Amino acid sequence: MASNLTIPGTHDLAAWVEQIKLIDTDEPVVGGIDGVSNAQPIQLAKRTQWLKAVIGQVVAAAESVDPATANLDQLLEAINAIIAEALAAGLPADMLRRAVNTPDLAAGYYTTPLALEIVGGVVTPTYIDRNVMTLAVTESITLAAPEIVPAGGGARIIATIDATGNRALTLASAYRVIDGEFDSEAGAVNILDLVFGGPDGVIDVQISQRGEA
Repeated sequence: MASNLTIPGTHDLAAWVEQIKLIDTDEPVVGGIDGVSNAQPIQLAKRTQWLKAVIGQVVAAAESVDPATANLDQLLEAINAIIAEALAAGLPADMLRRAVNTPDLAAGYYTTPLALEIVGGVVTPTYIDRNVMTLAVTESITLAAPEIVPAGGGARIIATIDATGNRALTLASAYRVIDGEFDSEAGAVNILDLVFGGPDGVIDVQISQRGEA
């Protein structure tokens, strides 16, 4: 007998379902709202509602930017907050991996350095909108791990020691130096090349210095 059974609103509430159900060989095929045959479409419907809600937040964030001032930092902060909420909700980090494409290049992701700031002796890099960063080292610093570690790829930090010199670098536990040492002498230009994707979020670091002209 034909049926117009559909997924009720109580069963497709927005949620990120980590594991999608598959029917095993020893399970009888049973229909209905709670039947095993319909578990998968219900789980996917929940994911769809979750993604729809996230996209709605992104659109709302974009519409909230004042076009008169073109405050892109405002949009970036809103998107960063959405990403943080997604990670806290259990969304796999791989799904937030940046794709390398023409818009990224046009936005300066690979070509326009981001100037990092020292706050209380700590520098916290961010790889959301740039992967090339500069740093004026005016005191001894600790390089903190980013709040969101990319699933793969790399980045570069160009750290220039001031005229006083004798500036030490301490790396957070997430970093592993595979080669090189930090030069603390006045005027030294240290280049830290970072590679993401290590086990348990480890970030491999190679340190070198810019040669004299």
